[in-house]
Amino acid sequence: MKKSIVRVLALVLMLTLVITSSAAALKLQKNDKSDNVRRLQQALTQLGYYSGTVDGSFGSGTKAALTAFQQANSLTVDGIAGSATIALLEKQTGIDIDGNSSSSSSTAAGLFKGDYSKLQYTSSGSRVRVLQQALKDLGFTISKVDGVFGQSTFEAVMAFQKATGLTVDGIVGRKTWDSLYGKASALRSSGPVVTLKRLPYPGTPLTVGTDSSAVLYYTLLLQRIAYYYDSVASPALSSQYTQETADATASAQELLGLPATGVADAETWTAVEALSLQLAAFTPNPDRHPEQGSDYPDRAMKEGSAGPDVSLIEGWLNDRSQLYCEEDYVADNAVFGPEDTAAVKETQQRAGLETNGVVDRPTWAALRAQSHTACNNCTEEG
Repeated sequence: MKKSIVRVLALVLMLTLVITSSAAALKLQKNDKSDNVRRLQQALTQLGYYSGTVDGSFGSGTKAALTAFQQANSLTVDGIAGSATIALLEKQTGIDIDGNSSSSSSTAAGLFKGDYSKLQYTSSGSRVRVLQQALKDLGFTISKVDGVFGQSTFEAVMAFQKATGLTVDGIVGRKTWDSLYGKASALRSSGPVVTLKRLPYPGTPLTVGTDSSAVLYYTLLLQRIAYYYDSVASPALSSQYTQETADATASAQELLGLPATGVADAETWTAVEALSLQLAAFTPNPDRHPEQGSDYPDRAMKEGSAGPDVSLIEGWLNDRSQLYCEEDYVADNAVFGPEDTAAVKETQQRAGLETNGVVDRPTWAALRAQSHTACNNCTEEG
């Protein structure tokens, strides 16, 4: 009898250890690096909160996205992916963040959770948010990824339906879901679409005591500057403007030649944002991969993207213009603009790809191949 009791207690202890270990694995926070973090980033990308590199490295960008998700869903806002946060992310996306099940964002159950019930004007919820993000990734204009099926979402759905030969009624039924799923999944297999997102100045200065999403965005800008400039203090990533934020602002103002008031007024906001976004575009970012040469960077790019990878794309486009005389050169300024979009569509059309102007993995390969052909022809002619 005693032996049986001992065996039961031992089994209970083992199960407790397993459960404790599993629970511990569900806690993801800044500086973590793992496949769990990669899946966390994929989920946040799918829901429209994250637009950085999906690399499995939990940096400032991942924390900001996670914090925004927690705020929007009435969770504890701490920038840490605990069991409650992960459970809700998995429920909304179908992505198996902890890696304990067979669900995957590459299946229908992952992207839309197998729920194909109709969505239409005035619908709301997480499925609308997923719809909006998918449409946005595919290049259709969405004013805001907010989970509310409003006018811009309605118009984007109709534009998608028209482009894909579906009945144009602005209602997302099974056929629209199926078509959207196929195209969005193909794009997401190339990684997230990366652009430099900006928030407008809130209209009033940020001071100690201000609590808003604008403060969260602003502290992220300051953190990026602090990463590259030792003279600038790095504040905690928070929606609350504290004395620490004010001190960091004052140090940034000194760097930028502004009065060191510690108050983020319109002039300070503009200068801090400009420098931070410039650093994001033209220097290595703590959250992105190191230089990869001409290898695909595991993230798609479109109009609004910027940085060295865009510069490489522009170089290839200009190489192509030597081969295809009817195509114009683009400005080599590392900023993906309308001219780049038009040139990329030309590349896609010649390669038999979908002409959406987005540089995903297949388009990247086509650009590189066509530019090499152009360069080889130039060499032969020279």
